[in-house]
Amino acid sequence: MKSRTDLKDKFIGTFIGLSLGDALGAPYEGGFIERFLWKFFSKTPTGKMRWTDDTQMSIDLAESILKKNTIDQNYLALKFASSYKWSRGYGPAASKVLKSISKGVSWKVANRQTYKEGSLGNGGAMRSPILALIYSQNHDLLAKEITKATQITHAHPQAIEGAVLVGKTVSLALNNIDTIRIINMVLKYSNTEIFKKKAELSLKWLEDNLDISPKEVSKNLGNGIKAADSCITAIYLGLRFRSKSFNELIKFTRKCGGDVDTLCSMSGSIWGAFNGFNNIPKELFDDLEDANRIKSLACNLYKTKIQILEKIN
Repeated sequence: MKSRTDLKDKFIGTFIGLSLGDALGAPYEGGFIERFLWKFFSKTPTGKMRWTDDTQMSIDLAESILKKNTIDQNYLALKFASSYKWSRGYGPAASKVLKSISKGVSWKVANRQTYKEGSLGNGGAMRSPILALIYSQNHDLLAKEITKATQITHAHPQAIEGAVLVGKTVSLALNNIDTIRIINMVLKYSNTEIFKKKAELSLKWLEDNLDISPKEVSKNLGNGIKAADSCITAIYLGLRFRSKSFNELIKFTRKCGGDVDTLCSMSGSIWGAFNGFNNIPKELFDDLEDANRIKSLACNLYKTKIQILEKIN
């Protein structure tokens, strides 16, 4: 493990990387209509870059952990629901779940009202890096807590699997594990064929150091809202660009199209876990909505992490 000072910088880098990726990717998401509509919501009244539901639900998760010191699913479900605003760009399925919870429906019922087996989306994966900050030293507990946080809105096994894979990648990045070892571990932790095949392809690309185009990345790994169409993509991008600049990562990921804000958010968190806050361009941080609030949350999560480690030791 890195020194505590370095680890704190990585905590901030992970959360800011997630939020910046979200805000920088949102204007490039979807087709003409989606991009046109986002122009009306892309800036705060003070002119800052506005983030989407990816960051909002990550903030909700962080505040919930700091309040409860664990994943209290009932509390977290209500927090998700109380923070809901359609203008943040929530997906249709997640919107229905949160609206139902607001009306008093149990999350255990609401999360299967639209899809009997639960949503296949990447909503749990986009916020799983927050849990990686706390549980990076215990992969079994990390998987358990990610599962609990994910199934409130995305109960399908593939949605949970994708969230766990992203979370574990961030966890390994925090500890500076070698790129090839990480993607091999992602392959090892993949349970379903679709994740395994994409992890295998990512491994080949990374091992051979191939200059794969955004078009080929999207075609072969995916760029959609389903966890199986975006989680391995984000992991690959985060690993491929770990030694390059944050701006290079975002520029490439934008070109992948599809669910751009979440791809940038997930890959941005992985990049931040590797490189820390001090390597993120200051001008981007200064232009981010509620940047200092997010930084403060990351610092408080770091303090919580240290307290947990001290109790263990």
